Amino acid sequence: MAENHLDKKTRQKLKEHLEQCERCARLSRSFSRAWQTVFFQEEAGFSPASLVNLMRRVTAYDEHSSRWQEILYPAWRFLRPALMTLLLLAGIFAGHQLGKISPERGRPEDSFARRLLGTLEDIPRGSVADFYISRQILEKEKSQ
Repeated sequence: MAENHLDKKTRQKLKEHLEQCERCARLSRSFSRAWQTVFFQEEAGFSPASLVNLMRRVTAYDEHSSRWQEILYPAWRFLRPALMTLLLLAGIFAGHQLGKISPERGRPEDSFARRLLGTLEDIPRGSVADFYISRQILEKEKSQ
């Protein structure tokens, strides 16, 4: 465990304070429990044999992954340009196919503006709607 580096006088003052101050005593107990937990984990840590086994496993993993890198890197160097070419050709083909499709266009007389104007022309003369529309048109003509 840790060595005690406090002299007797300081230890005695600290002990008296902890006996009188509940807040500091609680804090000291929680630090003590945490510190014991840390020491317990260190004691339950790796043995030299388990450390050697861990190093063997890491080395085996590195060797295994380096073999795959030796195989995949040249393949990737060849496949990357081929994949990019394939994507480019697919884009050209898709654009060509989309260019063949003609957008469906309605007749000009079916447009929204034409329908709106047609609706305004169908308003009966002398109706309330005709009064408001005529009044706005007259006010606009007067202001010009």
